[in-house]
Amino acid sequence: MKTSILINKYGSAESLDIEKTPQKESLDKHEIEIDVHYSGINYADIVMRVGLYQDAPPKPFVPGYEVSGVVSNVGSEVKNYNVGDEVLAGTRFGGYSSSVIVPVEQVLKKPTHLNMKEAAAIPVNFMTCYIMLIEIARLKKGDKVLIDCATGGIGSIALQMLEKMGAETYGLSTTEKKFKYITQYNAQPILRSEFTDFPDKDFKFILNSSGDRKAINSQLDHLDLGGHLFLLGINSILKDGKKSLARTLKTLIGAPFFHTFSFLQKNRTISGANILNYFDHPKWLIKTFQALKESDYLKPNIGKVYSFKDVTQAHLDLEQGKAFGKLLLDWKNH
Repeated sequence: MKTSILINKYGSAESLDIEKTPQKESLDKHEIEIDVHYSGINYADIVMRVGLYQDAPPKPFVPGYEVSGVVSNVGSEVKNYNVGDEVLAGTRFGGYSSSVIVPVEQVLKKPTHLNMKEAAAIPVNFMTCYIMLIEIARLKKGDKVLIDCATGGIGSIALQMLEKMGAETYGLSTTEKKFKYITQYNAQPILRSEFTDFPDKDFKFILNSSGDRKAINSQLDHLDLGGHLFLLGINSILKDGKKSLARTLKTLIGAPFFHTFSFLQKNRTISGANILNYFDHPKWLIKTFQALKESDYLKPNIGKVYSFKDVTQAHLDLEQGKAFGKLLLDWKNH
């Protein structure tokens, strides 16, 4: 048996349940079993907890997309991993657990420049930033870029990657107290409340993670000719981790509508991605993990580490905007 955190019913952070759950008795030939040390917490976990995540499996299920830990067993045809190896893995659900079993292509030996906490904090955020900034936007030195979630887990990785490539980077923050988490990567901070009146209108690339109509329209207004707006989420449909039908409908109905010809007239690109879909394609996992191995300059910002028993508080802190950096669950004393 293993210890897991389950979503048995949709609801508030208090609805999460900690239970003993069965583990598979034997591994498939290409699977790896990991004794989990840390699980990464993502905003998508909150969205699925309240019942608004379309790709979530039927209830009951275990949320969680990323872990770090030690290999405890390997399938008969696994060649490059051994019991005792320190690894990180993308889990595509199931990561909130003391033990996970995943296909070998979803596992990477822990890079030496990362400790175990950092290793759990990086799989989803790095894949998101790599796909978004490198594969889709193909940004380069000198490009002017705005990251609207600059003080979060994705934001810190994005700012580091942009600094490395020599981009001219700006980051939004809700408060000046968080400016230090932006300036440490040679990026210029801007208060979110003041961005609408920001004079520069020449951004090559802007990341939007809210899906909010007002924010999208303002950011479109700040794009350069040929600029790119990238949509990563719709976190504006939640308030303090609670689902509101009225708020959801307002966000969805109020979302901007783009006519085909507007792309021709405005000379701009608007795109988006569900990064977790890339977990289903081994070629992208292999490509991303190779890029991660070569990115030895990256250091995830660890905001806070919670015992798995305190998962309710972890979700509350994230959904109420009380956290910065990456939040983790600690399973070492399960």
